[in-house]
Amino acid sequence: MFFSQRFNKQKYYSEINPNCDKIVLSDRAYATIIAEAYQRINTETGGILLGHYDNGTWFVVEVIDPGMKASYSTVEFEYDGEYVTHLLKKVSRIYKYELHFLGAWHRHPGSMDTFSHTDDIAHKNIVKWAGNGAISLLVNFDPNFRISPYYVDDSINYWKIKNLY
Repeated sequence: MFFSQRFNKQKYYSEINPNCDKIVLSDRAYATIIAEAYQRINTETGGILLGHYDNGTWFVVEVIDPGMKASYSTVEFEYDGEYVTHLLKKVSRIYKYELHFLGAWHRHPGSMDTFSHTDDIAHKNIVKWAGNGAISLLVNFDPNFRISPYYVDDSINYWKIKNLY
């Protein structure tokens, strides 16, 4: 019952969102997501997405792992906030232009391609920190690796993004 109530409250759109119609992952960002996801194959895990956006295209240049003091379980994980904040500042300095917080990615054990109630709560903070909505990537293996990309607006509506490169 809880699942169906939560699911009915979420809105998934198939139209192109004017704030995000394409997500481009750098090779480095893609490799970082794969490495973290495989390292924590039996638990939830995730990371922070950094980069730029312009004219509806979001460029993910770097991905920060959850941190050395992060906690992981089969139903949720929690970032090491101090580590992530520190690394975000350090990584951004190596680029000519400052990288922006774009959103996050995470993986549910199994093959769940929808957001949980806990994810909805986390997205409220993520969208607030990002300032222009955020992108959220769900990662799964069943049996092949895949990424399901979404744009999340400030009302916590999820827009499926069709273009991921």
